[in-house]
Amino acid sequence: MTQIRFQYQQVKGSLQPIISIGLKLQNKWYPFDFYVDSGSEYSILKAEIADIVGFNYRTGNRISLQVGDGSLIQIFA
Repeated sequence: MTQIRFQYQQVKGSLQPIISIGLKLQNKWYPFDFYVDSGSEYSILKAEIADIVGFNYRTGNRISLQVGDGSLIQIFA
């Protein structure tokens, strides 16, 4: 398996596992910074990103997802 290494980015005084990605939809590229959580089962994007690219995330099923501190957040999956 090929390994790719990325440097952590400085965010508000601390290093964070953030990479820059490009999302291509209908022959148009959208650049985003993406938080990488290698221990997570899901990758969660902000609703604003879905709105920018024209994706109607509200058509998915709304579920509760437990995050690292034990609390629940509502997402569409």
